[in-house]
Order: sequence, then C-alpha cells, then structure tokens
Amino acid sequence: MEKKSKFYLKELPTTERPRERLISKGAKSLTDYELLAIILRTGSSDLSVLELSKYVLINEGNLSSFNDITIEELKKYKGISTAKAVEVIAAIEFGQRVFKYHEQKTRIKNSKDIFEYAHIDMENLKNEVVRVICLNIKGEIITSKEIQSGGNDRVVLDYIELYKLCIKNSCKHFALIHNHPSGDPAPSINDKEITKYVYSNAQTLGITLIDHVIIGKGKYYSFMENKIYVHE
Repeated sequence: MEKKSKFYLKELPTTERPRERLISKGAKSLTDYELLAIILRTGSSDLSVLELSKYVLINEGNLSSFNDITIEELKKYKGISTAKAVEVIAAIEFGQRVFKYHEQKTRIKNSKDIFEYAHIDMENLKNEVVRVICLNIKGEIITSKEIQSGGNDRVVLDYIELYKLCIKNSCKHFALIHNHPSGDPAPSINDKEITKYVYSNAQTLGITLIDHVIIGKGKYYSFMENKIYVHE
C-alpha cells in the first residue's frame, strides 16, 4: 500500500485541531502557522493546510514580511489561489486596523515603552526603516507611520514628510524610531546628525522630539537616556 504524503486536519484528535483549540482556549494559544491554517482552510495536493502554512511562514522569514505582502506573492505557493490570497490580505488589513485603533489608547512613558511598542515589527527587517510616533499631551499615541526606508546600512530621512505628519495630527510631541539590520543599535555619525537636525527644527515649529530610539536585535539605544540632543 502506498504511503500517504500528507495528513488531513480531520485525522487529528479534536483537541489538537486549530479551530477547536481556538474555541476552547482562545486565539493566543495557537501558533502563527495554526492561525494562518485557519484562514487558508485547505492545503495543496502535496501538503496539508498545516504543512502549507508552516512552509509559507518559513519561506517568508518572519511575520513582518506580511505587512506588505501581495496577492501575487502569496499565489506563488501551490495551494493558495487568488481567493485564498485575498482572504489572507483582508485578514492582515483588518488586524492592522484593529491595532491602529488600539494605538490611540497606548501611552508612551519612556524609552523602553517605545522599544516594546515597535521592536517586534522592526528588529528583523533587512533594510533600515524610520517610523514616527505622534503623541498627544498625555503621551498617548495619536498615530504612527513609516516615513522612510533605505538600504541595509543607512536611510535618508524626508524631513518635510515628518513635520507634515506631526502638524496634520496636531501632535506636540513625537518620537523617532529606526532599526539597524546589523542588530547593533549603537548610533552612527549620521544617526546623531539626523537627530540633532530633527530636534532643533521641530523646536522652531513648537513640536518636541521626546526621543530617538534605535532598535537592534533584542536591544535598543535611546538618545534621551543618553542625554544627546533630545530634552536638552
């Protein structure tokens, strides 16, 4: 008898099936690939839906890759049709909108809060990315936005876009965040020059840069904690 090349969810004990576990134990009890499997529902002729989900996640590298993944990129995987790809994209967008709504109630009190807020999305990126967090007078997040991306060793910041974002959202305080793909958060000369320029020019607009946090692999560098330029 020929050995089966894959297994089906119905072959798993009920207590081990993702949908049933989500119902009984909640979504947080599921792994990333199990959550993706629920969205995909079925696998391919060669892989079960769980195997396909693992394969997709391994090939994409990390969850941050799904921030801007396209339908065509998803369809390159055998077993993911246009309809399935659309459902995945819709689920990602819905989750991002829920997260943005939650941002409005998130309060930033110190540099560690900034790191905790952004490191999951940013510490594994292959290119340098700059993100701005706009805050109200209470330190609550009004909005956050990626305003620039560059190569793997430096980024050129669009200052006009930065200040326009702050003015548009009527924020009096903001924080800069960017990542170092090398994993070492130590600031470069360029990082220091950018921070000094942003801080001084924001002051003339009545806006305060409260911190510039550089995210490395599991660690960060804070200009505020090191008393460089910000809050002088």
